[in-house]
Amino acid sequence: MSRSRRIAPRIRALIAAVAAIAAVSLISSCADHPLAPSSDQTSIADSLGIYVVVSYYPDSIKNPPLPPDTNSVGSRGISATVVASPSVGAFSEAAAPSYTVSPIAFAPEAAATVNKGVNCEDCVMFNVPLGFNFKFFGNTYSKINISSNGIVGFGSDMSDGCCAGAVIPLNDGSSRNNLIAVAWTDLAPSSGIKYETRGTIPNRRWVLQYNANESANVGGVSMQLILYEGSNDIVMYTTSLYAAGRTHLLTQGIEDATGTEAYFVSGRVHSAFRLTNDGVKFSPPVTNYAPVVTPPPNISVTTAPPSVGGDTRIALTLHLTGACAATVNPGVPTVIDDADGVTTTGARNDGLPLDAAYPKGVTTITWTATDAGGLTTTATQTVTVTDGESPSVTAPSNISARTDVGALTATVVVGEATAADNCPNVTISTSRSDNLPLSATFSIGVTTIQWIATDASGNTNSANQKITVVGNAPPVVT
Repeated sequence: MSRSRRIAPRIRALIAAVAAIAAVSLISSCADHPLAPSSDQTSIADSLGIYVVVSYYPDSIKNPPLPPDTNSVGSRGISATVVASPSVGAFSEAAAPSYTVSPIAFAPEAAATVNKGVNCEDCVMFNVPLGFNFKFFGNTYSKINISSNGIVGFGSDMSDGCCAGAVIPLNDGSSRNNLIAVAWTDLAPSSGIKYETRGTIPNRRWVLQYNANESANVGGVSMQLILYEGSNDIVMYTTSLYAAGRTHLLTQGIEDATGTEAYFVSGRVHSAFRLTNDGVKFSPPVTNYAPVVTPPPNISVTTAPPSVGGDTRIALTLHLTGACAATVNPGVPTVIDDADGVTTTGARNDGLPLDAAYPKGVTTITWTATDAGGLTTTATQTVTVTDGESPSVTAPSNISARTDVGALTATVVVGEATAADNCPNVTISTSRSDNLPLSATFSIGVTTIQWIATDASGNTNSANQKITVVGNAPPVVT
């Protein structure tokens, strides 16, 4: 090999190093750039802390020579991990995936029109407010940086917007990490980048409209990025996307702050591709929280009274009894969950159906809510049924008797009273008006026996029986 051939690679490396140094050092305010922001953008920067930095890059850095295979996705390649479908890929050094990637229907919102983004080449607008907190790869941000070359990102990890779509993930020590590549290539945005915050708490959205030509004026991009509050979903709607092949490759996907984890659709990293009416969503894992179940209020009722054709007065006149239970509608619980698909069941501790009559006493209903992920929560409700119905009692018939022979009192068999109640365990007691035991003889005159029926709940009822005793005089013979 000749000496000149051995020196040539060193010269090329030295030129590249000098060019890189030039790219880093040639950073100015956007006002120095021939495509500086308009005056209304400058006023926005003054009031909100937004500022724009322009970087000047030699064409050797912006569009470096590429190997023959321009459709490759870089040295790391696309992981075999299929996240949502065979067309979706990811590369991750994390133990568990931070995002799932799924194709969605093309359904963009109305284009953002409120705020203007960068309109200069190879520049970044910093500290653009989102209007809400957004979590990206586990970190929370309220501001975002917008590059003119089809990428947005968070914090100082994305402070360089150059240029053609790079490989992701790429941990090369650059300031092009922690990013969302919507259409990463060398673009000339002119005034086609606009953004705004829409919606109300807690469902606000940050919408970025990206319309730009490729710097070579061959291809271009028209797309919309939406960041969602709460769910932290990232949605990209691409109306059209095309770059001019070998020197202007494209990247579309997301990358973390360390350059070790990235998610993308296969074939959309550092490669030449076209998109038309395309939709893709990047969703962080959703923590499944157990549902919150609030039972209906506890219920206290009395047993159902007797009735005949719905008339309780007739039933009481006929000494009918009701049930030792009550018909109760327990209601339904209120369930709150972080996702749809919650089922709710109720179980009584007596094993009977919820719509069966509830017996006297306390019945506990356990309400169980189960979400789609299998997490369950229980809450209890009590139904207390008290017996408010008095028993019915029928005294024996009244009795008239004469005194025993040679005595001033009469021995009388008074009989037995009968009692009925809606609940079991009714007892009968007696009380004589002369305060003597029931088995004692009865004196001449009228003695009243009060028959008292008492049920297990302490409800009472009574009925009277009269014992009339007259003297037993000898017959008179005339």
